[in-house]
Amino acid sequence: MFGIKDGFDIVIGNPPYVESRHPSFRNDLKELYQKSCKNRWGDDAKFITKGADLLIYFFESSIFFINKAGCIILITQNAWLDTAYGIKAQAFLKKYTNVISVLDSQYRYFPSGEGPNINTVITLFKGKEVDPFNKIRFYLLKDNIENIKLDFNQKNNIDNEQYKLNLFSYDDKIVSKYKWGILHNTDSFLIDIINILEKKATDIDNIPSESVFRFGQGLNLSKSFFIPVDILNKYNIHAENCFPIFYKGAPFHISHTDWYLVRKNKVNNLTKEKLRQDGYDVFDENSTKKEPPVLIMPRGISRHFCSLNGISAYSLSGVDVYASDISSIEKEILNLWCFFNSSLFWLLREISGRKNLGGGLLKSEATDLKTFPVYLSLNIEKDRFLSLCEREAMETRDEILTDEHKMIDRIIFDYLELDKYYRDKCLIKLNNLIKCRLSKSVT
Repeated sequence: MFGIKDGFDIVIGNPPYVESRHPSFRNDLKELYQKSCKNRWGDDAKFITKGADLLIYFFESSIFFINKAGCIILITQNAWLDTAYGIKAQAFLKKYTNVISVLDSQYRYFPSGEGPNINTVITLFKGKEVDPFNKIRFYLLKDNIENIKLDFNQKNNIDNEQYKLNLFSYDDKIVSKYKWGILHNTDSFLIDIINILEKKATDIDNIPSESVFRFGQGLNLSKSFFIPVDILNKYNIHAENCFPIFYKGAPFHISHTDWYLVRKNKVNNLTKEKLRQDGYDVFDENSTKKEPPVLIMPRGISRHFCSLNGISAYSLSGVDVYASDISSIEKEILNLWCFFNSSLFWLLREISGRKNLGGGLLKSEATDLKTFPVYLSLNIEKDRFLSLCEREAMETRDEILTDEHKMIDRIIFDYLELDKYYRDKCLIKLNNLIKCRLSKSVT
């Protein structure tokens, strides 16, 4: 193009905000882009997954088209910092270019109701010869960017009235293990705590137990499968011919449900037809290999909580914890449940989840949690939590002020040997992040 043979000096762009699942992003286009990636990058095209949003193809092609010292600056949606496809893309960027900075902003540039309803970031890359000691600068701007002077040679973390800056070197192991959205949103105190967790806690798949634990996700069925108990009574369908399903609410302990999956092979054709006429579907249990989880957390978070699954219910689309053998693991389940209901874990979900969905909702997937060490060998009894198990979670900023939650926090903070400075910082940061995403959704 234009007679350029050795690559461009600069690529500047604002790629379309098109998600992988958008109907305009057709499968034949994805196949074509995947083929182009393979031609450009060979086996390393594996880092550019078919499930990636369109912006990722702008990343890789821009790197291909610059010269050895060329610069790239792109405005994109921020999803790539926190998604599974984004983690692989981050490994690709580390291998083929120097990520100079990622800029996010608390400032809203369009009036409410105008402009794109999506959170964006500005990313600057430079060159094709990777410096192993390159430092990525994650900026969070607190004012309009035109009023801020940024020094890209800054060598220390900063948090002032205009912006917050987190720096991480390419040779830091944390840059390879954790999503960059975590590094972008966190503070130095939380990096310290994550390092403590790495030493004192265990990944979920390495829990010392006869059972194997893992994160997963609920059944993701349409609402027509969720049949209320009054419909069961109407057609005389017995509970043993159904599976309970956790559908609504925010309990710390699931002891009952008003919603069920009617098992397809347990009811006659006449009953199936009556249910169909009422707008309901029966559930084929052979359609899934999933067992009911031992713990259930929300995936789309308006309130933080983790539920002990006392009735072996399935979940709709929760973040589930499964165990291969549920006998004799009450202690391990309770230890996980305690940590999952702590301010520290809720803070980890806030910094690792996606906040670009609108409405102030946090989306935290099972994949977001897999990298964190989450199992602490606590010595606690369920009797200490009876009052908590009898109620639902409040709005998070109210919940953390309750006596039950303070007790859980004390157990976790004591185990990790965190002093008052770190304890106070966790609570303040959790409050501020929730306040920020709620206010940003309406301002």
